[in-house]
Order: sequence, then C-alpha cells, then structure tokens
Amino acid sequence: MKHRKPKSMIDSGGNTSSTSKASKNEFFDMATNGGGIFGGKNRNNNPLDGMDADDMPVVDDTYNYALLIALYTLQGIPMGLSASIPFLIQQKVKTLASLATTTAASTAADGAVKAGTAAAASIASSASAHADITKMAYNAQAIFALCSWPFSLKLLWAPIVDACFLKRYGRRKSWLVPVQMLAGIIMFVGSDFVERELGLGDISGSDSGGFDVKGVTAFFFVLYFLMATQDIAVDGWALTMLSKKNRGKGPVCNIIGQNLGYFLAFVGFLALNDPDSSEKLWRPLLRLKSNPGKGLVSLGGFIRSMGGLMIGLTTFVAIFKRENRADANANAIEISKSPNENDDDDEDAEIDAAEIGLRETYRRLWAVCKLPAVRLLFVILLTNRF
Repeated sequence: MKHRKPKSMIDSGGNTSSTSKASKNEFFDMATNGGGIFGGKNRNNNPLDGMDADDMPVVDDTYNYALLIALYTLQGIPMGLSASIPFLIQQKVKTLASLATTTAASTAADGAVKAGTAAAASIASSASAHADITKMAYNAQAIFALCSWPFSLKLLWAPIVDACFLKRYGRRKSWLVPVQMLAGIIMFVGSDFVERELGLGDISGSDSGGFDVKGVTAFFFVLYFLMATQDIAVDGWALTMLSKKNRGKGPVCNIIGQNLGYFLAFVGFLALNDPDSSEKLWRPLLRLKSNPGKGLVSLGGFIRSMGGLMIGLTTFVAIFKRENRADANANAIEISKSPNENDDDDEDAEIDAAEIGLRETYRRLWAVCKLPAVRLLFVILLTNRF
C-alpha cells in the first residue's frame, strides 16, 4: 500500500527548491559519482537538477530487460511443468487400464476350462477395473489442482517481502536469491521423487502398480509458493531496475518471460517426452540412436535440468547483479515537485510498506479485501482451476 509524500520541501530561507527526479536504474551511475544524489557532498551541483523526466538522458535498459525476462522465465517453468502433470496422469491411467483389462481377460480365460462363463467374467472384470481407474484419475487431478493456490494468495505475504530485507544485501535480492536458490535445489534433488510418486518408471517394473498424487501436489505447492514470493520480489525490483521512462514495460517482460517458461516446460517437455515424437522426429533430427517406446527426456531428467538452470541463474544474479543502495532505503531520495505539476505524473513520490510499517499495511489491505469486488475476485482466483 502506498500514499503520497509532500509535493515540495521548504529550505531554511523559506524558498521552495526543486530537486531532481533521479533515475534509479542500477546501470545509470553518471550522476551518482559526482552529483551526490544519494548523499554526495554537493547536491546543488547535480547536473540533473531542474530537469524534467522527459528531458533526462536516454537510458539503455537492454540488459535489464534481458534479466527481467530471464527471471520471469524461471517463474513460468514450474507452471508449465504443473500443466503437463495431468497429461502424464492420463497416460498412466491408460497404462493401468490396459494392464487391468489384460489381467482380467487372462484370468477369465484361465477359468474357462472349468466354467462356461469366461466371456461374461472378462467383461465384468474389465468394466469394474476401468471404472475404478477412471475414478482414481479424476480424484488425482482434483487434488493436484490445489498446487497453484499460492499464486492466488500471495497478497497475504507480499507486505512482508516488501518491508523486511537486509539493507546491505539489497531490498529485492534479500528475497530473490534465497527463494530461487531453494526452488532450484528442490527441483534438482526432488526430480526422482516426482517420477517415483507418479509411477513413471518401467511399465514392467514395480512402478506400474499405481501412483500417489498427494506427494506430487505437495512438491509443486512448495514450488508455487516460492515462485509466488519470487514474483513479488521481481515485480518490485522491476520498478527500480528500469528507468522511469521504461518502467511501464516491466509487465511486458513479465508476460514474455512467464509465457516463455510455460511454453518451454509444458509444450517443450511433452514434445520431448512423447515416445512417438522422439522416435520419428527428434532422434532422426539430432542423429541419435533409435530407442522405440522411450521419450527423449524423462520427467525427472527435465525437472533436474530446470533446477540446475535456476541455480545457475540465481548464482549469476547474486554475484554479478548489483542492486542500488537507494532501492534498499525508500527515504534515500527526496522528490519534490512544483505546485503546478500534475499529481498523477509523480510516481516516485510514494511511500511503501517499508515506511508505513507492516501493521498499517495489513490494516489497509484488510480494508481493501472487504470490498465486494475484491471478495468476488478472491472466489474466482481460488476456484478457476476446478
């Protein structure tokens, strides 16, 4: 929750002095070294003083765009993987149904010597087995749909992410780095667990007996919770990482990155995991040895590789990406504005949760949640997957 700061500051002589609206872009350091915007020795000699936002030097945010898209891509990977799980459940159900039908027919045929009702017994056994397996599939998909709830509920802990941080390390990196690193480690270490719980091993082995979706749901629920927290941090970082002129393009990076990650982990994974596509398309294209009946990548291998990618990018951000000190202190820059300027353009002069405190933030959040339109939105967000 945010509210406006005073438009102007009065100096000791009673005169209103205008200060610069300095860009908070981390790669824009030309004013910080000599101008004292962030507490330098001579603030009055700042070359940006008196400049309007439209008159500021053009800042190249290409690298910032690339980083934001990469971070949002990581966010879309668990979403795409979770969308592919129902298809894998359906494949498993078909396998179990086929095995049940074959077993029932074989048992009935073996008893045909002693009884003349082999055909009837086979049909009854097949129908019963198929009904049980279909019910199992519906229940599994209904339970698995719960894993996406953290993204619908992230508003509950967003003020904590925004207000609590280590100033020395950076306001956004304090959450982004540990959360992403933990998600990457969970994906890397837990990949075999997901494959085992879904029973995606060799059909002839012990894994063909069934599957347990509750463990997979818990796995992805934790990933969604971590990625929802990462989304809060990245959204906030985008506001200060990009220059003021380019700040409106942050949501564009969000859409591009999330859809890219979703497509990679959903369509890309299913295409590489499908045995027929792998045998007829990918292996000849990549000149790989034929291996009928097996996909090019397994679920466990794909999750492990994505976890490694997440760990690698997080390490890069932790080491090489510097977060501006001013971003860790909301009061580091005081923005003033002349009385004849439009309030709606003064985006920088706002107070956030770090300044008004968690209690006040949650009080205002609760007031917003009591609005009828917001309550309706909560219902939609919590039920749209069912």
